[in-house]
Amino acid sequence: MASVSPKRVHVFISYAHADQEIAKALRQELIEVNRERVDCFMDSESIPKGEKFEPIISKQIRRADWLIVVFTGEQSEYCGFEIGMFVQMRTGSRKKNSKLVCLHDTHEIPTLFRSHQTVRVDDPVPNMGRPEEDFYLDSSVARLLGEFYEYEDLYPRTAEAERQRQFLLKQTKTITEAFRLARGSDLKEETSVQQRLEIRVKKFEQPPREIPLDAELSGTNGVFAIFGLTLPQDARLTWGQFKQHLTNLYRGAIPLWLRRIERDVLYAAEYRSPTSAEATVQGEKGVIYRPLLARHELYYDGSRKFYILFIESLPSKFLGKQNTSTLLAGLVLASRFRFAYFEEWDRMFTSKFGESLSDSEFWSNCTQLLYDLERMEHEATEFGLLDPNELVAALGEANRATTEAFLRIWREERTKLFSGLLIPDGNRGSLETRHSTKEIVLGFFRAMQSTNAKFLDIASAVYRSELVADLRVDQTLNGDVRRPSEGSSKSDDSMEKKE
Repeated sequence: MASVSPKRVHVFISYAHADQEIAKALRQELIEVNRERVDCFMDSESIPKGEKFEPIISKQIRRADWLIVVFTGEQSEYCGFEIGMFVQMRTGSRKKNSKLVCLHDTHEIPTLFRSHQTVRVDDPVPNMGRPEEDFYLDSSVARLLGEFYEYEDLYPRTAEAERQRQFLLKQTKTITEAFRLARGSDLKEETSVQQRLEIRVKKFEQPPREIPLDAELSGTNGVFAIFGLTLPQDARLTWGQFKQHLTNLYRGAIPLWLRRIERDVLYAAEYRSPTSAEATVQGEKGVIYRPLLARHELYYDGSRKFYILFIESLPSKFLGKQNTSTLLAGLVLASRFRFAYFEEWDRMFTSKFGESLSDSEFWSNCTQLLYDLERMEHEATEFGLLDPNELVAALGEANRATTEAFLRIWREERTKLFSGLLIPDGNRGSLETRHSTKEIVLGFFRAMQSTNAKFLDIASAVYRSELVADLRVDQTLNGDVRRPSEGSSKSDDSMEKKE
C-alpha cells in the first residue's frame, strides 16, 4: 500500500503596500519552517507581471489554510474582501483546522480583526532585567510560530531541543525586527516647541464668512495662559467663548491679531493665500508673540482643523547701560516712524489714503496702518519706551513733563485712531464714512508729527550728551585727551581738566 504524502500547508499573507518588507520577512521565515510542505502567497512575489490579480487572489484564498494579516496602522484596500472570502470558505472540518491571524504592532486594531486571533509584536525594553532571549521566546510572536510548527506536524519536536529553541529565537527576532524597521519613518512622538492653538470646525457656511462660534479649541504648551486663561486639562473651549474673553480683555474691541487670524482661516478654507499683514500680540507677562496660521487639514466628513502657532519674539533690548539702551531704542523707533510717514508726507498720504484709491485699497491700508502701529507699540513695550519710569530715567528728570506729555498724547491719539478705524465691514460702504475715517487718520498724523519731532529733538540731544561723556572717559583711560587745538570747545576742555 502506497504511503500518503504529507499535507502541504498554504499560507496567504495579506498586507498594505507600506508593510511589504514585513510580509517578505514573514513569508521567508514561514517557508523556512518546512520548505517541502509550506507554500506562502503574497501578491507582489507570487503574481506574474501582466496577469489579472483578482482571479489569482481568489484562488489562493480558497486553498489557504492560514490567512495572516499584517497590520501596522494602514490597512490593505483588499483586506476586508480577503478576510470575508476566507471566512466563507472555512466550513466543516476545514473551519476547525484553518487559522486567521492578525499580526500587528499597534495598540488599537480595526474592528474587522477583533473576532479573530491577534498577535501583538513588541520590541524588547532596554535594561529589562532579564536576558533578551527570554523576552523573545516568551513573546506572542514566538507562541504564534510554535502553533505553526505544530500545525500538521510541520516542525515536529525532536531530541535536538536546543537547536529548535535557537531556530525559534532566530525567527522571532527576524519578524520582530522587520516590524521595528518598518516603523523607522513612523511618528514616534510629537513635541510642540511653539505655543499652538488648534481650531476644529465641523462645518463652514458657504461661502465662509466667519469661524463658527461653536468651533472647538484646544492648545498646547499653555497657550491659553498667554491670554490670562487657566483651564482644567479636560475643559473644552469654543471659538465664541475665546472671542468673548478677548473682547472683554481688550475693553470691548476685537484685537487686530484675532481679526487677521480669522481672515487667514477663512482664506485657507477657500484655498486662498493668507494675508501678508503681520500682527503681534502681547501676552500676560509682557512677552510679544507673532500668531501665524501654520497648517490646515480637511477631513472626509467635511470638518477642518487649523493650527495657529504663537512664535515668541526674541529679546529686543540693546546691550549696555539701561539709559543709553532706552535712548537708542527710542531714536530707532521714532526715526522709523518718521521715515515711514513724515519724510515724504504728501506722497505717502496720497498713495495710502488719497481719493484715487478704490474703497478696497483704502480700507486695506487703514487696517495695515493699525497692524503697523500695534507692532511698533509692542516693540516699544519690549524696549521699555512705554514705561514712564524707564523713559523719564533715560531722558532725565528735567524732561519729565515733556516725557509724560509724549506718552499721554500717544495713548489719546492711538485710542481715537483705533476706535475710528475699527469699523465693521458692513458699515464701510458709504462715502461719508470713508471721508470721516480719512479725517481721523489725518488728525492722528498731525498730532503725532509734532510729538515725534519733539521726541527726536530731546532724545538725540540727551543721547549725544550721554555718548560724548562716555567717549571722553574712554579717551582719558587710554591717555588720549584732546586739546583745544584739536577741535574741542572751551567747555569741553574745562571738563577734561576737571576729569
